[in-house]
Amino acid sequence: MTVEIDILFLENDIGKQGLSPLLTISRSSDFAAVVSGEVISGEDTVIPGHYKHTFENDESESYFVQVDSVTLTGDERFAWAKIPAYLGEYTTSILAIQADLDNPDQYKADVSALAIEANVQGHVTTVLNLYDPPTRAELTSDKNEIILSGEAKIDALNNIAVTDILSDSTPFAGSYIDVAISSRNESGEYDSELAAIQNDLDNPDQYKADVTNLDAAISTRSPIGEYDSDLALLSLEATSQSIKTKTDTLDWDDITFLKDRGGGRWLRDVGTLTLYKSDNATEVAVFNLYNISGELAGLNENVFDIRRLS
Repeated sequence: MTVEIDILFLENDIGKQGLSPLLTISRSSDFAAVVSGEVISGEDTVIPGHYKHTFENDESESYFVQVDSVTLTGDERFAWAKIPAYLGEYTTSILAIQADLDNPDQYKADVSALAIEANVQGHVTTVLNLYDPPTRAELTSDKNEIILSGEAKIDALNNIAVTDILSDSTPFAGSYIDVAISSRNESGEYDSELAAIQNDLDNPDQYKADVTNLDAAISTRSPIGEYDSDLALLSLEATSQSIKTKTDTLDWDDITFLKDRGGGRWLRDVGTLTLYKSDNATEVAVFNLYNISGELAGLNENVFDIRRLS
């Protein structure tokens, strides 16, 4: 990560121009010098005494910075600064969040087994709904009606007297026999009709529904693949909802703030440090700088405490 180091040298409280300051940077972890005695050539032509230098740091490390004006004396000769490591920690977190967002497939549910089982059940349900066989109660009712009808016919025949049979005026089914039946025999004339009725009563299976082809109809249907497109849409919708639920918990304002505060200019003044966005003009935050005595630190004083002001 590139860090810009800004230094202000004053001589009798007036910015000192024309210096060739020497820069030394050491790691906090082992005090090893990573930059030693490098000349700072960047001088501000607008603000006298303002010098700057860029440095590529390891985000996991913090650094101490010493700048030697060479020509100044006393407390005005040296400037000090510290480069913290905490920005790297937030960068790691942001990268981890971005990696999650770039891989939405990790939130998809595996519904492959569910799809097969649901299709089989759906086909069976469809076939059963199409077939409407008679219930046991309906079959029993039909049988009883047939038996009662046959018994009624037999009772009617039993109640016919010989004189009725021999009479031409005996009514049958609402009309009269218009032929002479006086010569007919009393017995054996209705045996065939009664035998047919009894045969019907003895064979109730003839009224059962034929369901022999039902199994074949069910077995020829394919339970797999018919509803795959619908299940795919449901799976996609569930995945989208999972991604939305997770990203809704992110506080993008915090992430934007962390990115902006390390992306632009850092300007130190008496007792303050102002951070800018990458355009070096838009203010991100202002911090108060305190010396070892707990007072606002001057430009040439070491900073021992930093507190956010805005």
